[in-house]
Amino acid sequence: MPVSQSADLDRAEVPLGYPRGLVTLCLTEMWERFSFFGMIAILVLYLTAPVSEGGLGMSEGLGIAVFSTYVAIVGMLPVAGGWVADRLLGARRTVLVGGILIACGHYAMATRVDLLLWVGLLVIAVGTGLLKPNVGVMVGALYGPADPRRDSGFTYYYMGINIGALTAPLLVGYVADRYGFHWGFLIAGLGMTIALGLYLAGYRRLSGIGATPGSPADSPARRRASMVVGGVVLVIVAVTAVLNAVFPDGPVIGDLATAIGLVTLAVPFVYFVALFRRRGLGSVERDRVTAFLVLFLGSAVFGLFGQQSGSTLTLFARDGTDLNVGGFAVPPAWIGSANPLFVILFAPLFGLLWVRLGRRAPSTLMKSAIGLTINALVFLMLIVPVGGYVNEGHKAAIWWIVGVYMVQVWAELCITPVGLSASTKLAPRGAEGQLLALWFVSGAVGATIGARIGLLTGGAPLTTFLWCALLTGAAAVAMFVGVPWIRRKMHGVV
Repeated sequence: MPVSQSADLDRAEVPLGYPRGLVTLCLTEMWERFSFFGMIAILVLYLTAPVSEGGLGMSEGLGIAVFSTYVAIVGMLPVAGGWVADRLLGARRTVLVGGILIACGHYAMATRVDLLLWVGLLVIAVGTGLLKPNVGVMVGALYGPADPRRDSGFTYYYMGINIGALTAPLLVGYVADRYGFHWGFLIAGLGMTIALGLYLAGYRRLSGIGATPGSPADSPARRRASMVVGGVVLVIVAVTAVLNAVFPDGPVIGDLATAIGLVTLAVPFVYFVALFRRRGLGSVERDRVTAFLVLFLGSAVFGLFGQQSGSTLTLFARDGTDLNVGGFAVPPAWIGSANPLFVILFAPLFGLLWVRLGRRAPSTLMKSAIGLTINALVFLMLIVPVGGYVNEGHKAAIWWIVGVYMVQVWAELCITPVGLSASTKLAPRGAEGQLLALWFVSGAVGATIGARIGLLTGGAPLTTFLWCALLTGAAAVAMFVGVPWIRRKMHGVV
């Protein structure tokens, strides 16, 4: 997604030799991720906790479905956020508006009014959609196309994301566990407020980056966008009403989650149909889009773990895991810090591994197949401690879950970075942004599938993880078997 011209930006240097704006953007993203992952770490716990303990008292299956649907919404909205920046406000103002909305949403959740909880979640989703894609775009705009510092700049940016994701569950989870969920939501809101303060303090350092939209929308384009948004809302409302009429005994929030899930699945379908029908699409480009579709589906299945880690696995940590370590009761939300911790530890090692292997390194397809295989093994690993708890009542040691997260990060590092790279290599000319957006949407599709599994299994962890293992294992086998065919479709892209 383009950003307004910044060729003559103020590239004032900090002592380490990087643009001053990088510090502002990295800190903003770090604290925004702190606020988001802090809230996410306690959300399913809040939804399923008994009312007497300050929760909403949902069944575990419904709580997982609601959580997963929300994750899917957050995964879809950055596509719209990119459009708003490109066509209406410019990246800089879009990030500011998004940050304000996120902070307001967290503070709404911190109240003890149930209606404001749902309003707050919706506002946070919209704000995240506006902010998330455009901070990264502005980081890229700090550098010229051939600037050798560009990759290092994004490395610092990525580390900022993971530092926020690592620390958020620790602090927010501790506060929520000791003083109540609403205090946890308040801490998340304070994190976003810090992000806004840092962003405004460094606003001038961003110079001309994202000051204006790169391709301003005319009136017809705005009307079309309004019609699309209105149409999506009407479809969701209509499907919810129909489901509620057909299944009147079910909760309305469950029907709404199903309706949103159907729309989430429809969006990438429409995107791919539009891509394949794109005017002037040559045979080579069509083959490459087909190859990308396979990688997209693999990424969607891989996304099952990300969804389960914040829902079913968190609930198992609360109910079926011995969280006492040296006499200290570990808050269940702390489990969410394991993933970013291992990403920080292992990402440099995997990067070094691929460089050392050189031409002997697995291809993009093989890395994806290996990652899916590892992920399937992760779900099978979980069946051991979960089975012991469900069948015999033995609580699992906390190291089981920590070990699962460590192995799963190995799978993540095989799939996510190479998928991002492949999405830019396989894209038809002029559709690079669309394929990159679609890659992120694959996570939303995975969350939607996870929501259906959670609802169908009633949140039962043993059945849930077994289904996830079967789906992921089948995808891994299909990827391995299809490697020769898919490689031909890629036409030299590795």
